[in-house]
Order: sequence, then C-alpha cells, then structure tokens
Amino acid sequence: PGLHDLDLKGTVEAVVRMWLESNSSFNADAVVTMKGVGATVGEYTMTDLTGPVTIGIRPTVQLAKTDKLTGAIRGTPLGASFNFEARETQGKMQPLHLNVFSGTEDFYSNFQLDGSSGFRADAKAQNMRIEEMIPALAPDLTLKLTGRVTSVTGNVTGAVTDTMTETLKGDLAVLFEEGVLEEVNVAKEALGKITNLPFVQGALLNYVPERYHQALNSDKTVLHTVSGDFDLANEVMTTDNLFVESTYFTMESK
Repeated sequence: PGLHDLDLKGTVEAVVRMWLESNSSFNADAVVTMKGVGATVGEYTMTDLTGPVTIGIRPTVQLAKTDKLTGAIRGTPLGASFNFEARETQGKMQPLHLNVFSGTEDFYSNFQLDGSSGFRADAKAQNMRIEEMIPALAPDLTLKLTGRVTSVTGNVTGAVTDTMTETLKGDLAVLFEEGVLEEVNVAKEALGKITNLPFVQGALLNYVPERYHQALNSDKTVLHTVSGDFDLANEVMTTDNLFVESTYFTMESK
C-alpha cells in the first residue's frame, strides 16, 4: 500500500551520517527512533511502535536491525527484534523474532533481488495463547476458543507478483493443546447428525449410554490435543493426518 493508505501516526526521529570513500562510493549510517508510531495495513492495525532501528548502507550491502521494538497489534502487546541484510541479488531476514500472544515467533526469509521476485520463508512459533490470537488476527471470528498453540513450524516458497497466492507452496505442522471450545459440544453435534443407520431409528445420539449423558449435555468441548501436518499448493491447504483428542472421543483424518 501507499503511505497515504497506512494511516500513519506518531513521531519518527532520525540521526544520519553520510560520507564518500576515496573511490567515490556512497556510505551512510542512521539511527531511526520511533515513538508511538501506528499504522494500518489491510485489516491489521499496529499501534505504539516504539524503539530504535539501526540502518547501514555500504556499496555492496544494506543493513537494518533492531534489538528492541515494542508495540501492539489490535491492542495485544508485542516485542520485536530483527536483522535484515540485502546484497546485490539476495535479501535475508535472519530472523524476525516476535514476543506476542504470550509466546514467541521466529521468521527466517530469503528473497531474490535479481528480478525473479522469488522468496522462501521459514517460521517457528511456540506457546502462544489462541484466545489472544483470535481478537488480534481474526476479530470477526465468533469462535470462543481458549488453549495453547504449543508449536507451529513450516515453510513457504513463492514469488512476489500480482498473483502471489497462486505461486505459494509449502508445509505446516501444528500442535494445539489444553483447549476448550465454549458453547459447542462437538460430540453431541456429530452424534445428532448421524442418522439412517441400519437397525437404528432416529439419530445415533439417542443410543448413547447413560454414563455419557453428563458429558454430552455440557456446553463446551475439551480439546486435549489437536495436531496435523498441512500441505499448501494451488491455493489449497490439505492434510491427511489431522488428529483431535477430547475427553470422550478422538477423531482422525485419513
């Protein structure tokens, strides 16, 4: 987006030093300090970005890094550090580290600067709270879910073009634990929809032994574990090993 689309707020101060070497090559160093900076990119709103970013420009390399940048995404606090390097034909982010959603995220990326627009990104996240992620990343989602995203690892490759989503390929492994889905009883809903079985009149829910009635009358679903490996290609994400473990049932995809 253009700068006029970002709804920028806050203040930015810069201290810049520039010089020419004996061979007339241009060099520059800068410290850019942000104070309470906010911006809107699409559906995401960043606020209160505060901290210094160090920039270095040399004839063969450009550098940018910060060890401590703080702010918030839709009111959820975050801390960030990154180390960016760009050379003639390749750029690297090694890594972008975030402390957010009560957990951590690390993103490593490599991208081409030779006109091909290709890139690869690797990500690793751990111990994030899903109840903090949903309001920040998907505020329109009405799902009432709590729990811990224990780990997410994956990678994606593609090209930065007008049809970037069509070029994306990658894989993702997810482990979610200690979850509670409020106002929904998945087992009750599923058993109530299983009908037309031989020798069974009505829904299978009507034939559940009495010892399980208390669990089926609960207004929530406990999710001890949800895990799976996902593949992304042709704008579709698929899995053949999704596993869900609750107190009274397990589900597996094949």
